[in-house]
Amino acid sequence: MKKWVKITLLVVIALVLMAGLFLKIYFNYPLPQYEGELTLTELQEPVEVFFDDYAVPHIFAKNEHDLFFVAGYLVARERLFQMTVTAASTEGRLAELFGESVISSDIYLRTWGIPKAAAALAENMHPESKAISKYFCDGVNTYIANTGSDLPVEFKLLGIKPFQWQPKHITGYARMMAHNLSFSWRTEILLSRLMDGTLSQRKVRDLWPRYPEGQPLIKPPGKLYSLLGETMSDEDHKLRKIIQMDANHLGSNNFVISGSRTATGAPILANDPHLPFSQPPVWYEMHLSGGRFNVSGVTLPGMPVIILGQNEAAAWGFTNLMVDDIDFYKEIISPEDPNLYFYDGEYKPMTVWEETISVKGGEDSVVVFRETVHGPVVSDLHPQLKGSDKVVSMRWVGHDTTSDEMYAAMKLNLMSSWEDFQTAGELYSAPAQNVVYADTSGNIGWRPFGWIPMRAKGDELVPVDGSDPGNDWSGFVPDEEIPVIFNPENGLIITANNKVVDDSYPHYISSFWEDPSRAMRLWEILDVPELITMEYAKDAMVDVTSPFAREVAAYFVSAFSDSPPEDDKNLRKAVELLSGWNGDHSPSSRAATVFNTALIHLFENLFADELNLLGDDAYESWLSFPPLSLRSTRFILKNSQSSVWDDVTTPGKVETMDEILRKSLTEGVRDIEELVGPDPNIWAWSRLHTLTHLHSIGRESSILNWLFGFNVGPFETGGNSTTVNNGEYRLSAPYDHINGPSKRRAVDMNDLNNTQIVLPTGQSGLPKNVHYSDQAELFNAGQYRTTLFDEEEIRKAGFRKLVLIPKD
Repeated sequence: MKKWVKITLLVVIALVLMAGLFLKIYFNYPLPQYEGELTLTELQEPVEVFFDDYAVPHIFAKNEHDLFFVAGYLVARERLFQMTVTAASTEGRLAELFGESVISSDIYLRTWGIPKAAAALAENMHPESKAISKYFCDGVNTYIANTGSDLPVEFKLLGIKPFQWQPKHITGYARMMAHNLSFSWRTEILLSRLMDGTLSQRKVRDLWPRYPEGQPLIKPPGKLYSLLGETMSDEDHKLRKIIQMDANHLGSNNFVISGSRTATGAPILANDPHLPFSQPPVWYEMHLSGGRFNVSGVTLPGMPVIILGQNEAAAWGFTNLMVDDIDFYKEIISPEDPNLYFYDGEYKPMTVWEETISVKGGEDSVVVFRETVHGPVVSDLHPQLKGSDKVVSMRWVGHDTTSDEMYAAMKLNLMSSWEDFQTAGELYSAPAQNVVYADTSGNIGWRPFGWIPMRAKGDELVPVDGSDPGNDWSGFVPDEEIPVIFNPENGLIITANNKVVDDSYPHYISSFWEDPSRAMRLWEILDVPELITMEYAKDAMVDVTSPFAREVAAYFVSAFSDSPPEDDKNLRKAVELLSGWNGDHSPSSRAATVFNTALIHLFENLFADELNLLGDDAYESWLSFPPLSLRSTRFILKNSQSSVWDDVTTPGKVETMDEILRKSLTEGVRDIEELVGPDPNIWAWSRLHTLTHLHSIGRESSILNWLFGFNVGPFETGGNSTTVNNGEYRLSAPYDHINGPSKRRAVDMNDLNNTQIVLPTGQSGLPKNVHYSDQAELFNAGQYRTTLFDEEEIRKAGFRKLVLIPKD
C-alpha cells in the first residue's frame, strides 16, 4: 500500500474516532444523584429522600414548601422531556418543538379549548392547591436552571429547550387527560354518518343495537359529518401519537374487597388503569411525607400530588366512567354574516379571536377561532367547512372551569374518612371516573367522580339543532343524585368500564360502555366462598381468560357442525382448538391465535361492506372505538336473521350467519399459515402478539433507537382487549400489543407496608439509567414489587439516602 494511502486512511480513521468521541460527549447527560448530599438554595430546611431499589423516592420533609419543591425537582430530573411535551400540548405549542408538521395539532388543541380552560382553572384554583402547585413548579424550574445545557438526549437531538413549568400546565394536564379519555364524540359523529340516509333504517338498527325504535333517520347536508369526522379523527390520531396516548380502549379495572371476604379481615383494593404503553410510562411513583401529607402512590409527571394511592387512613383507585360528556350542535348561520348564528329566536354574534402559533424553523401562523354559546366551532378544523354555512359547535364538560381537580386530588391525599372522600368527588369534573375506596376502619365504597350533563331530551346521540335552547344542557346531575355504594352486603365492588346503573336510574350517563367481558371475569374470579388473600387479588389482575372470546368461539364451532372441513386439516384443527375453549389468552395459547385472527375477519365481513358505503374511512372509524365493534358483534350473533350477515357487495345472494362465520375462520387460518407457519404446533398467541414500549423518537427512527436505546422490548404477551390483563391490539392493524395496564397496584389495608405495585418499564425517562427499564421483566411476567409506607421501616430498609440541604 502506498504511503499516501496509509496516511489518508489513518487520517480518516482518526477523524471518525474524533467525531464519534465528540458525539458521545455532546449527547452525554448526567444521571440523577441518589445518594449523598445535594444543596438547593431554595429549601427552608433539610429534606431526606430514600430511594428504594427501583428509584422510588420516599420524601421526608419538615414543611410542605420543601416537600413539594423537592417532589418537583426529583420528577423533573427523571422525566423532563416527557413533561416538556406535556406542557407544549396543554398550551397548543407543539410546533415550537416539532415544527410546521404539527401546526394542525396546535390548532386542534386550541379549538378544543385546552389552553383556554387550563389558564382559567389555574387562576381559579383553591389557594391551598395554588400554593402547593407553585412550590412544585419552583422545584421543576430550579432543576431546569441547574442543569443548564446538560439536558437529556432528546433535547439535543431535536435542538429544543424545556418549558418552564407553570400551574397552568398542571391544570392543563388534567384537561388533556379529560380529552384523552373522552370518546363519545367519535360515536356521535359516526352515528350521524350511519343515519345520513345511505343505509336503510333496518340496517342502521342492526349495526347500532341501541338505536331506538321509531327514531327517524336524518340526512345531514352534504358531507358535513363525513368531513368533520374524518378531520377530527385524523387530528386526534396524530396528536395521540405525539403525546403517546394512541390506543382505542382507554379503560381500566379496579375492585375493592371487604374484610368479610379476605384472609386478614381487612379490605383489599386493587387498580390497574389501562392506557397506551409508552416509554417512559404514564406514571411516576413517589411517597410524600411532610406537613399534613403522608401519602404514596403514582402521579402523572408534572402533577404535585398523588393521583392513585394510599395514605395512613385510606386508599383509592380509578377507572374510566365512560360518561357521554360531549354534544355537537348544528348551528344555523346568517346568510349575511358567517359570524352570526341563530339561537333562541334571534341571530347572535360569535366570539371570534385570533391566535399566533410560533413554529420552530418556520414562520408564525395566525389562526382565527370562533365560539358560539355552546362552545368552540369544531367544523372550522376542516378547510372545506371553514367559512361555509355548515357549522358545528361542541359542548364539552371540560370547558367548565368552576371545578378544581387539583384541590380534589389534594383532598384525596389528605382524606381520613368516607365523608372526606365524598367531598373530594364534589370538586372534580373531568375526566369522569369510577373511584373505589377502602379504609383502615374496614369500610369500602364506590362513587363516580365527574360531572354528568343533564339533557332535557335524554341521550343526544347525534348532533342537535343549535338554534333550540331546549337542546342545551340544563346543568349537571346534583351531588345528592350521584349513585353511591358504601359497604355493600356482598362485600365486593368491581368496575371495569361496564354499565354503571340499570335503566331505573333517572339520569342518562352514557351509551358507550365497554363490553362487559372484563367485569364478568372479575366476578367469576372474586365472587368465591374462599377468603381472598393478597396473592389471589394480585393474580386476578393478571388473568387472561376472556368470557367474550369463550362465547363468540362457540359460534365459530357451531357454524361447522353441519359441514365439517374434511379436506382442510388446518381449518379442522382450528375448529378443534376452539371446541370447548374457555377463552384463555395465555401467550402459549394456540386457540387464542385462531380466535383473534378469525375475529378480525369477522369484523371485516360483518361491517366493512355497509360502512364502506359511507366513505373510505368509515370502517376504520368504526374499529377505532372497539366497544362498538364488540358489543354490536355480540348483538348480531344472537340474531341469525340480522341484515348485517348479508354482504351488500354480492347482489343476488344473501349470505347466512354460518356462511360468514365459516368464511371468517377460514380466512383467519390462512393468515396464521402466512404469518406464523403451517404447523399448528407453533401457533402460540405470543408469536403474533408482542409488546414493545415505544419512545416517541424510537418509534420514528430505528437508527436513533439503535444508537440510544429508546424503546424497551419486544416481549411476548398474552391477553386481548376483553381480558382483565388487557392485551389490546389495534383492530385495524393487528396484532401488536399497544394498550394495557399502565401500572398494577394492590393495597392491603391490614398492612400498608405490603402494598404491591409494578410499572410497565421503570421510574426514569433517561435511556442510559438502569431504572429506565428495570421493572419491565417483572411487569411482563405478571409479578409485583413491595413498596413500603411506614417511615421507620423505610429508614431501616437499607435504601439509598439523599439529603437535600439549604445553602447556609
